[in-house]
Amino acid sequence: SQDAIGNVQISMNEYLDKLKPIELARSRRKQQTSAVNKIELREYRSLCGVMSFLGQGILPQASYCASFLQQQIGDLRISHLVKANTITKHLKSLTPSITLRKPKGNFNAEFTGITDASHGTGSYGQTGYLGGIRITDSESDDIFHLVDWSSSKQSRVSFSSLGAEILAANDGIDRGLALCTGINFIFQTLYN
Repeated sequence: SQDAIGNVQISMNEYLDKLKPIELARSRRKQQTSAVNKIELREYRSLCGVMSFLGQGILPQASYCASFLQQQIGDLRISHLVKANTITKHLKSLTPSITLRKPKGNFNAEFTGITDASHGTGSYGQTGYLGGIRITDSESDDIFHLVDWSSSKQSRVSFSSLGAEILAANDGIDRGLALCTGINFIFQTLYN
């Protein structure tokens, strides 16, 4: 939505309502080291999917949480479901919205981002990426709007932290270049 003075707000409150904890009886929660059953596994995967969707939309924290939880699926225990419910409770306390303030006067919008990675044990590498619009307007306000992020398993595994960082930077550059043209077009349309 856009208000009377031109600020744009993006909200995903209705999607946050879909984020529901996994139902566990008190007696089941006490069985911390027990393996999960098929129904619990399905609910866990579903919860990860909702978190991932929120992460791609408005809450970068949810993207990180989904990636973290998905790493546990190979050896899932009741303790993991309890942790997932704790994470869910925390995410539901956040406000899933971003306000893009209208720049004052002439402005310059550019896309910028940061990447980070870990090479893990050699069989698993994690990549994180944050990208956004940096706006400088006529009053020299420097505004940063986070618009793109990801946290995922690396498609190629590196055996050194330098290699992992290079792969993460490459992914970030690809995403950034793809978004630059569209971002500038949207802002020129909204604010000119």
